[in-house]
Amino acid sequence: MARVLDALAEQEAAWQARFPDFNSPEVASRLQRTVERVQKYRLVCALLGWPPRGDVTPKEILPVVAASDAQDFEQAYQRVETLFFSRFDTEGVLRLFACWERNPWLQARLPILRQVVEAHTGGLYYLTVPAILPQLEGLLADAFGHQGRLHEKDLLGYLERLFDGTEELAFDDAVRAFYATTVLGKFTHGTPLPRALSRHAVLHGADTEYGTLAYSLKALLLFDLVQDRFGVASYAGGRCYHLPTCPVFQRERRTRRADRLVIHWLAELARKDGKRPCKRCLPE
Repeated sequence: MARVLDALAEQEAAWQARFPDFNSPEVASRLQRTVERVQKYRLVCALLGWPPRGDVTPKEILPVVAASDAQDFEQAYQRVETLFFSRFDTEGVLRLFACWERNPWLQARLPILRQVVEAHTGGLYYLTVPAILPQLEGLLADAFGHQGRLHEKDLLGYLERLFDGTEELAFDDAVRAFYATTVLGKFTHGTPLPRALSRHAVLHGADTEYGTLAYSLKALLLFDLVQDRFGVASYAGGRCYHLPTCPVFQRERRTRRADRLVIHWLAELARKDGKRPCKRCLPE
């Protein structure tokens, strides 16, 4: 997401320098077209079965949107695939894992995630997908303090709390739609297999052809999108925000209602909600 916003900011600054009257209809029209392309790109990704990531530039988005506008969805898929394969080669995937290692919400899962990444970079794609999809579900359940059986409606509810749509151009609606309709899409044995990454078809043993670079990378990128949203935490009515490892936060978890938990993407968003950083864990 940062690359899109940075590129838009640079474009805005360039137009500001070029056009003294920055509020001119010409500039407004160009900005509007760029925003529309970003919005179309995220929906195209979701429809084509790829996690809709925001760490792309408007220039990278353009070929995908152009193919979609021409109704050439095979070409659009190839362009999305080429973009992600080049961005997330072995070095790119290792950079993702380096970010996961720094995420305090993932510490108990790192041994599993490390082997998932080793399997992916080693071409053992049949091992990666069924290993990382449950980690995504476990992360959501643990973070939100789930008790009892975990149903689809629970997962979707937690995902909606995480991707709440408060940030403009944050791809929240596309991420929720991708997870709900593609990953958790309806599947029953004896029916044609989905052509996209299907959690149920894989984990219930129906799909035996999921061991491809594309499927493996889709699963890793989806997990990365979700884990990236786990920043700092607070409780509705509370005064402070915390790291998940904070002793104060852990004590609050034992006494507060789970549905009062708020997970903030960024500390800045927690401050906008009127929270202040905890003096014990210093979550900055």
